[in-house]
Amino acid sequence: MTIESTNLLRRLPQDMVVSAGPLGLVIRPGLGPNDLRHLAATLAGSIRVHSGTNLTLTAWLGDILAQAGPGCRGLAAACAQATGFNPGTLRNAAMVCRRIPPSRRHDRLTWSHHYEIGLVCSDSGAIERWLSRAAAEQWSARDLRRHLRLYLATGTNAPRLSSPTSHPVFAIMRELRATDRLLANRARLWGTWTTATAQTALRDLPHFVQFVDRLRATSLQPSQPADPSRN
Repeated sequence: MTIESTNLLRRLPQDMVVSAGPLGLVIRPGLGPNDLRHLAATLAGSIRVHSGTNLTLTAWLGDILAQAGPGCRGLAAACAQATGFNPGTLRNAAMVCRRIPPSRRHDRLTWSHHYEIGLVCSDSGAIERWLSRAAAEQWSARDLRRHLRLYLATGTNAPRLSSPTSHPVFAIMRELRATDRLLANRARLWGTWTTATAQTALRDLPHFVQFVDRLRATSLQPSQPADPSRN
């Protein structure tokens, strides 16, 4: 935990919190609506003092909102107004915290990793597979987001950890990324090709040309909104 997060932790009402870390809060069971509102208000007021802990604050507020019931109606909006956070972000954080409680979060990953997975998956098995895979392959949150988008686009189930790259789409993307790196490293060379050389390349690489044309055409089609609970 960072120094700022440690200082933030000292501001929490200790009788309301079992433990706290960068990935979330373990809140003492049995707290009523007024207690949860007080805890949320304490955190919301802290953001003005600890501006470098936004992700931690989002996770902690998400855990509070996840535990809040009907008696805390309007709490998300109040927290958003007090912190300047987007209300939708806090509601999403609460959903993620309900789907991935603190006991299931992976210490080797950041809150951003959990947030990305919790937005897409509601099934506990799929969530665990994605968390384990992201940790095993040391993905950044951006890498994870790219894989999750590909997962949504193909409509397949989350891949098993025992065979993390066995899906044909992932295999193709792995090879294409390698080709992309090669082209990036040789940009000075192919950037000076003559018309004749370019025409030869188009004749010799028909499938690659078809792939790029198809990719461009598909990317321009209207996309369907993704269902966050789809698995």
